[in-house]
Amino acid sequence: LYYNNVGLYSSTQAACGGGTTPSTIAGFTSVTQSDTSSIELSSGQTVTTKVSGKRYLLLGSQYWQGIGSARSQRWMGFSVNGSLQNDVRANSYARNSANADIGEFFSTIVEGSNTVESQVFRGEALGTFPATGADVDGNTTGSNANHSIAVLELNDSAEVFRSVSNTQQNVSGTARTPVAVTASNSLLDTSSFSTNATTTTLTANDDFDVLLGANLSGGYTSSSGSRYTGFAQFTIDGVEQTSSRAGDFARGSQGSQSTFGYSANLLSSHTVADTETLGVNIGRLSSGQAGPVNLLSGYSGMWGVNLDTLEDSTTNVEVDTQDLSSNTELTDRSLTSSVSLSTSDIETSTEVSSRTISGSVSLSIDSLSSLTSVQDRSLSSSTSVSTEDLTVLTSVSGRSVSASSSVVTSDILSATEVDARSISSVASISTSDINSTTEVSDKSLGGNISVTLDSVEIVTDVGSRSLGGSTSVDVLDLTASTSVESRTLSSGFELSREDLDSSTSVLSISLTVDTAVSLESLESDTDVQDRGILLEVSLDTSDLSSETQVSDRALSSSVVISTEDLQSQTDVEDRVIILPIPTPSERCFSVPSESRTGSVALESRVFKVDISARDLTVDTRTRVFLVPTRTRMFKT
Repeated sequence: LYYNNVGLYSSTQAACGGGTTPSTIAGFTSVTQSDTSSIELSSGQTVTTKVSGKRYLLLGSQYWQGIGSARSQRWMGFSVNGSLQNDVRANSYARNSANADIGEFFSTIVEGSNTVESQVFRGEALGTFPATGADVDGNTTGSNANHSIAVLELNDSAEVFRSVSNTQQNVSGTARTPVAVTASNSLLDTSSFSTNATTTTLTANDDFDVLLGANLSGGYTSSSGSRYTGFAQFTIDGVEQTSSRAGDFARGSQGSQSTFGYSANLLSSHTVADTETLGVNIGRLSSGQAGPVNLLSGYSGMWGVNLDTLEDSTTNVEVDTQDLSSNTELTDRSLTSSVSLSTSDIETSTEVSSRTISGSVSLSIDSLSSLTSVQDRSLSSSTSVSTEDLTVLTSVSGRSVSASSSVVTSDILSATEVDARSISSVASISTSDINSTTEVSDKSLGGNISVTLDSVEIVTDVGSRSLGGSTSVDVLDLTASTSVESRTLSSGFELSREDLDSSTSVLSISLTVDTAVSLESLESDTDVQDRGILLEVSLDTSDLSSETQVSDRALSSSVVISTEDLQSQTDVEDRVIILPIPTPSERCFSVPSESRTGSVALESRVFKVDISARDLTVDTRTRVFLVPTRTRMFKT
């Protein structure tokens, strides 16, 4: 059941007004009040519905303990704009101190601006029949009390009806009697409900679920001492709905302590089909006495709401789910603004998706243990996806995010994927303590992309492709089988790797300017490659222990290769280095000879190339093939 606004109010007033004039229950306080411009409590007793044209569902109840010092009764109900609504009344009977509790509920629908109060009294003064009153009050103060008012502002799309009787009906027999409750309709939305040839039913104009309420009130038609116990039930296409049954007891004449009031108050939901009828039947128990009791003209009312017309709001949507154990799906689509999805302690098979959200979307996922998917698509601005403690098979993806996108994942243990695509600017992806098979990828990012991975232990893939500028990839403590790729980076690209243990591949391809690759403590099977680098390429490798390969191809100028402590089977290659042709006086070549042992091959052609190899111990090979800009020479 969706609605626009709500007011919930409670009171513990002990005074239980008797007499023949209704008194108003006071002492109400607000339990919740969503918008006082629509629904507001004042003076502890008056609730005002304020918006013209809006429909408001009213639900009320009253309850006391300790009223039955003598046979008595109380009529309860709503007054609207200062007048007690006879079609919104409920009756309760008290026998004595051994049967001293009374209480009932009542309901209706109003439209527009109104003042609403909850009222109580003994009943109208006795005199002629039919009569609804009682002789005495009994106790007028209860030992305990609890009263409530609930007001719901229905959505503008809600389709409703409110009807009232206009005839008196004898309901003393055991036969089920249709109540002429639809004779007059103060509210009737004909897309869902329509009148027919009877005054006892309305017709459904579609298939839908309906919420129905009814208050049927009356009294004795003579000074009879016969008791009466009757019950009412809603009918759907003439079939009584036993789940809706409600009724009450009336005592009748008892000398100086007579009570003549009776009511049946119903509230339930049902499914109806197109052209089926809605009504209510009443009759007495076959084992009971006959009263006699009549329902009075104007004292019976029925109302309904087509529940299928209570659509979800398109703004200010909040979904808060906690302890969702399995197979839970939260979906919000075409939400226009201010959407908040918060999920906590979602254990398994949970999907949270938001699509076509125009702005200010926040997704916060905590403690997702398994099979969780968080997706944001076509988010226009200010999108934040935060995931913590994602343990298994978690996917966080954001696509077509135009600006200010942040994806933060911490303590992701296994098989986690963080994917952001087509992000135009200021996208940040930070992952810490990613243990296994973690993938972080950025594709077609327009600029200022930061990818930071710490403590990535195994089988980690960090890829950035088609990054427009200022891209930084920083990976620390990558232990095994790590691949970091950056392709088609336009400027200002930096790769920094420390403590890469084994089988690490760092690739930068088609880097145009200012590319720096720094490798330290590469132990084994490390491959560092830069291709198509036009200017100012620096390769600095220290403590390369075994089977390390550093290669640079097609470097245009100012290439510096410094290798120290290359211990075994190290290959450092520079091929096709294009330099300006120097003058003969500039031609020089120098290779330091210290600490060279084993099969060392040093070959060089042409100019201004500084190759420094120290402590090359076994099977070290350094080869340089240099070609002037207008003359190409090769030697192998």
